[in-house]
Amino acid sequence: MRQLETYDQSDLQLVKLEECDLGAARAFVLSVASGLSRPEFFITSDIDSIFERLVCREEGLVYAFANSGQIVAMQAIDVVALQHCDLTPRDLLSSVKNCYESTLTLCRPGCRRKGYSSLLHGFLLRDSRAMFGARCQFATVHPDNTESLMLYSTLGYTDIGRIIHFGLPRRLLHRHRE
Repeated sequence: MRQLETYDQSDLQLVKLEECDLGAARAFVLSVASGLSRPEFFITSDIDSIFERLVCREEGLVYAFANSGQIVAMQAIDVVALQHCDLTPRDLLSSVKNCYESTLTLCRPGCRRKGYSSLLHGFLLRDSRAMFGARCQFATVHPDNTESLMLYSTLGYTDIGRIIHFGLPRRLLHRHRE
């Protein structure tokens, strides 16, 4: 993990995940996702290929907050999601240039509701705009995942439709930023 900044309120470090961190990132995702109230809230079936694309091929950014080298919260921006996903948001987002997916948003249970996801999102937006020209983001959320829907609403996302992603219902959320 390459440390980017230290978060002032605790011993947390903002880190950018690198290829050597993929095992720890995968373990974090599987551990946190398995503890969710409903397994369909977070799709883990394609996690290895997603990490490989985002980190190894640099088709995105994966940031995390770590405490003593342990990931406690993670989020990513996928800069080529519209080319790789089966959810066909291209139809809903076709007129938008530089639209990237906000994905892999997870926090350990003891770290939720502390603002970590919002902070990670801010760092990712800042850096993805500088590195990739990101002007808007989309996210997909299970319609019953009220915590994630509230998070994205707080971050300025608008619900623009229902889709099916990996065979499961999702809400497609969109956020434009000039």
